[in-house]
Amino acid sequence: MMAAQYGHAQTVKALLDLRGNPLAMDSRGRTALHFAALKGHQQCVAALLPVTPPTPAHLEAYTPVHLASYRGHVEVLEQLAGAGWPLTARDSDGNTPMHSAAAGGRVTCVQWLVQRGGDTSMQNNAGHTPLDKELVTAVMEGDEAGVRSALDRGARPEVTVPTNAGVSWSLLTVAASKGHEHLLSLLLQAGLSIEGGGTTDRTPLMMAAQNGHAHTVKALLDLRGNPLAMDSEGWTALHFAAWEGHQQCVAALLPVTPPTPAHLEAHTPVHVASYGGHVEVLEQLAGAGWPLTARDSDGDTPMHFAAAGGRVTCVQWLVQRGGDTSMQNNAGHTPLDQELVTAVEEGDEAGVRSALDRGARPEVTVPTNCWGVMESADCGCQQGPRAPAVSLTAGRVKHRRWRHH
Repeated sequence: MMAAQYGHAQTVKALLDLRGNPLAMDSRGRTALHFAALKGHQQCVAALLPVTPPTPAHLEAYTPVHLASYRGHVEVLEQLAGAGWPLTARDSDGNTPMHSAAAGGRVTCVQWLVQRGGDTSMQNNAGHTPLDKELVTAVMEGDEAGVRSALDRGARPEVTVPTNAGVSWSLLTVAASKGHEHLLSLLLQAGLSIEGGGTTDRTPLMMAAQNGHAHTVKALLDLRGNPLAMDSEGWTALHFAAWEGHQQCVAALLPVTPPTPAHLEAHTPVHVASYGGHVEVLEQLAGAGWPLTARDSDGDTPMHFAAAGGRVTCVQWLVQRGGDTSMQNNAGHTPLDQELVTAVEEGDEAGVRSALDRGARPEVTVPTNCWGVMESADCGCQQGPRAPAVSLTAGRVKHRRWRHH
């Protein structure tokens, strides 16, 4: 594989003469021929083709044809086609070599494949044609000329992009998440919504705020993106900016996100900034009038969240501004109790000792569901709603962060 990757044709031949296995695969299913095709090493490809037939084992994922197409190696494609490798095989994502060529911006390669029967309308598992794939790649890379070219040739701006979280994003959401503010107006002119699309409940503004793209946040606001839009858990763009500690994004969003009751029904940006220990963001929020002692639906104050996150400096900051260390949540836990519960849940012996030494109550209990399992969500039985411990609330916050990435 290494000799093939680096184009050492004589070494490849010598290794084959010494009975090196040309069908051996790495962990991603690539053989020596894959590496030679990817790099465009024609002499290595010629040496390996007679001993690397296009068997089903090599066709389960992307083939050497996919890789050569992605890199635009037309000469290698000629070799592979001559040896019987199919030019329309699909990889595990349903992509054909033409999809790969389009994703790589290899126009000459796409034309070559079309001349040999490639179907430009064939869709992959995400419903993308090769031209759609070209558009998606251009948006991801912030390639304005590429976006214009793909749109001018008929790419569909309404296609969505699947994510690892099991939801799909619009191309405007993709651009915002990458900080490509120069693409926003172009995509809006193509008919996309400023509030995004796909199956995600997050808007482009939320994504830009979460990823710290302050200029993109400002551009979206100028384009009338709604700063008060909420996801399914009541988070606005300001929540995401506060959660990640992005001060410039917070500064841009504060003037258009007042601390209204609608945002205070659950945990506020102050809660999530406290959990992350972002004191500078807390200064910004406090200066804009966000209350530092608000309770969420579980009765937790920002100090409970700071304690759950082990943010001692943040707890001290809140105390200096009137925070009450004896305030209990719905489960009867003070912030210090919460710190103890969290340390126990995480198996943090030092944290347990520290909390106990400072007066945490070891006798506090943690509510469970009807199965005896600690959960923050209702279990669905007929026993009615429960009052979960703040540690479980904090756990939910951590969970939602990873769910959204």
